[in-house]
Amino acid sequence: MKIVLAGGGTGGHIAPGLALAEAAASSERGHSFLFLLPSGRRQPFRLPANSARRDIPASGVCGRCPFSLPFAALVNFRGFLSSRKIYREFLPDVVVGMGGYSSVPAVLAASARNIPVVIQEQNRRAGRANRFLSRFAAAVALGFPTEGDPFRRRETRLTGVPLRETACRPASPSVPAGWGWEKDRPAFKVMVMGGSSGAGFINRLLIQSAAVWGEEGGDIGFIHLAGPEKEEVERAYRVAGLRAAVFGFEEEIGPLYSLADLLIARAGALTLAEAAWWGLPMLLVPYPLALDDHQNANARYFAESGAARVFREEVLTPGRLVREVLNLKNADGPLREMSEKSRSLSSPRAAEEVLDLIERVGTSGWAAGELEPVSGTARIKERRSFALDPVSDSASSAPPSTDRWSCGGAEQLKSSRSS
Repeated sequence: MKIVLAGGGTGGHIAPGLALAEAAASSERGHSFLFLLPSGRRQPFRLPANSARRDIPASGVCGRCPFSLPFAALVNFRGFLSSRKIYREFLPDVVVGMGGYSSVPAVLAASARNIPVVIQEQNRRAGRANRFLSRFAAAVALGFPTEGDPFRRRETRLTGVPLRETACRPASPSVPAGWGWEKDRPAFKVMVMGGSSGAGFINRLLIQSAAVWGEEGGDIGFIHLAGPEKEEVERAYRVAGLRAAVFGFEEEIGPLYSLADLLIARAGALTLAEAAWWGLPMLLVPYPLALDDHQNANARYFAESGAARVFREEVLTPGRLVREVLNLKNADGPLREMSEKSRSLSSPRAAEEVLDLIERVGTSGWAAGELEPVSGTARIKERRSFALDPVSDSASSAPPSTDRWSCGGAEQLKSSRSS
C-alpha cells in the first residue's frame, strides 16, 4: 500500500509519522510512505528506508495578523497544486493528515482526487487544521481522549500517539560513562526538555536556579535538551558545579528517558506520550501561546490522572522549582505513585492500531462522503465487504490495553528503567 503522510513544521507532527513508517517496516507490512512536508523548514530527522520525502508550499494564518490570510491562501493554493501533481506520480492509496498547517493543502488535494483520508490528532484539544480537515476524512485516530466532540459525524478511534523506536530504547552502560558519570552517577536524575527545539523559558528557569541547586540540590544530576541555547545552559551548570549532560537536539531520546527519575517539560502530546511509555513523573509548564491552548489541555489531562503537576509560567520561580523537585525526591511514595499513573496512560500499540485503521480505510477505497448518520453517531457504509471494528469512545479516559509492548520491539524494557 502507498501511504502519504502530510504535516509537519514541528517534531510533534513529524515523529508520529516516522513511527508509523518504522512500525510498518518492522512488521513487514510492505507499505511505502511519502512524507509531504512544508518547504523551507529544517527537519533534523532521518527517514526510514521505506520512505521518501517531498516538500510542498504551505503557510499558516496568524490569528493576530488578518493581512496574512491572502498570502496564506495563495501559498496553500500552490501547495494544493503541488500535492495534486505528486499524487498523479505516486498514486497513493490513502493520505494521512498528521496535523499542522502544512497538512491542509495535501488533504484538500487528496479529497479533490477522491483519495481516502485519515486524520491523526495527537492532542487532547483538537487542532484547527484537523478540525477543519476532518470533514474530508473517513476516520480520525486520537492520541488522547479529546475534549468535547470536535470530530462530529466522523469515526474516531483512541489509538494513542505512535512512538518511534528511538524513543523506546534504553541507555547502554556507555551512555552515562560518556557524560563522566561512570563512577559518580547522581542518585536522582532530572530530565529537562522543551520539545524538539527546546524552550527558552524552561532554559532560563534552569539557568537562574543553577546556583540554588548547587547549594541545596544534593545528589542530583540533570539531563537537559536545550535546543539552540545549549552552550549557555551548559555554562550555567558548569559554573554552579552541577553534574549535567546538555544536548541541543537528540534524536536518540530513549536512552535519556531511561536514565531519568523525573521530567520537567512543556506539554506537547509527543513528549507526554514518550514520558508515559517510560512511566516518568512530570512537572509540566504548558507553552502559553500554543494554538487553542492545547498544551494546557494536555497537561490538565495528565495532572487529573495523577501523573503530573502543572505550573503556569508566571507562578513558577526558580525557588519554587527547586522546592517542588526536592519535595518529590525526598518523598518516595508520591513519586512512585505518579510513575504508576504515568505508565497507565501509555499506549503501547499505538503505531499498530493507527496502521490497522489506515489499512482498512485504504483497502476499502471509501471517502468522507460515504458516511451516514446512525442514532446520532456516524457509521461507515460497507464497501467491498469492509467495516470498522467497534471504535473507542473519544470521551473515554480508559487507557488502551497494556498486554503487549511494541514500541521499538522493546517488550521487556518497559518495567525496568535504568537506575
